[in-house]
Amino acid sequence: MREEKEALEREEALQREAQNLDQWRKWRASSIAEEPRPGIKDVVRISLRMPSGERVVRKFPSDALIEELYAFVECYDILQAEEPISEKVLKPEGFHHEYKFRWFHRCLVKHTS
Repeated sequence: MREEKEALEREEALQREAQNLDQWRKWRASSIAEEPRPGIKDVVRISLRMPSGERVVRKFPSDALIEELYAFVECYDILQAEEPISEKVLKPEGFHHEYKFRWFHRCLVKHTS
């Protein structure tokens, strides 16, 4: 009986975690800054290969935190949804989000002589 109770508690904890993650992603997606307008200087252009294999090119302000890029990747599917989030979503209380993807990068340097 104790094992069943513990299993039920674990299942409830997993469901809460999934709900908090979903709420966090919606909240964070609503706070990602728009891409800088054309003509704005001091931007960084980044090419990303998404888990789906899709290639996305996006500009960010040059002073943007790396967390903004991580959040963009984490919330990309929400940002691309046909129906925007209409209700105000609050950050889940007591929830600490941890990015669970790996960041690989390639740097191509052109040497001139």
